[in-house]
Amino acid sequence: MVVIFIASLQLLAQEVPTVATEKTTPPTTAKYEIVQSPRAMKETYLLDRYTGQTWTLVKTDKRPKWEAITAEVNLDDIKPSGFTGPLYQISISGVAAKGTYLINTATGATWILFSDPEQGKFWGAITKDK
Repeated sequence: MVVIFIASLQLLAQEVPTVATEKTTPPTTAKYEIVQSPRAMKETYLLDRYTGQTWTLVKTDKRPKWEAITAEVNLDDIKPSGFTGPLYQISISGVAAKGTYLINTATGATWILFSDPEQGKFWGAITKDK
């Protein structure tokens, strides 16, 4: 009886793992989405899923604000004729900041997020072999 009691205490003492929400699932036609890294709150982005325009959340003296992120031209970034839905997604690695990508889901045009002390954050185009 004592052994059963001690074993049950050990089971009660185990922590239940918690699941952190890293990304919500927006409605299929939603224009905007917030994407946040599981590593750091400073890696929080606002994405216009229709145009690919992105912003990063920055701190100011008074309150946070969205700061635009520029993107290099990517020749594969084409909106298919007659397409009316959202085109863009952001993918963030759970391991390293250098694994943050923007993709046009219709054509595969892809950018990687760079952070430069002079330029700030920007999307660098990734080209495909033809």
